Amino acid sequence: MLRIDINLLFTIINLVILVVVLRFVLFKRVHKILEERQKLVDQSLNDAAEAKANAEAMEAAHKEQLEALEREKKEILLETRQKATGEYERLVNEAERKAEGIVRTAKEEGERSKEEIIDQAQTEIAQMVVNAAAKLVLSPDGDENELYDEFLARTEERHE
Repeated sequence: MLRIDINLLFTIINLVILVVVLRFVLFKRVHKILEERQKLVDQSLNDAAEAKANAEAMEAAHKEQLEALEREKKEILLETRQKATGEYERLVNEAERKAEGIVRTAKEEGERSKEEIIDQAQTEIAQMVVNAAAKLVLSPDGDENELYDEFLARTEERHE
């Protein structure tokens, strides 16, 4: 059976004292160390969450900058295409004006050449008629067929 004697009472008192001492000496220190470690872990988690938020904000800012650059690139390309189209149209119009001028000048030159050739031909024909008339008048025998043949031969020679 269980005997209750003074030793048991001292043992219980010793246990209570030991628990109280351990509680004040060891458990408070261990508890304090655990709390500090918990604070460090919480601080690390907070820092990680803050770093993640900063990274996400930076990613969003970079994404926005990339979109802005893409829009700017498209605007520049559109503006460049419009300028190139305008320059192309200007060059084509200028080339057409020059071509029209060249064609007009060529036609005018052709008309002048044609008129000069006609004037020259008329002058030569008139000269030949005068020569033929002079020979006819001066010719004592009046051989008109011979003069006519000579006129035709000279005309053919000059046009060849």
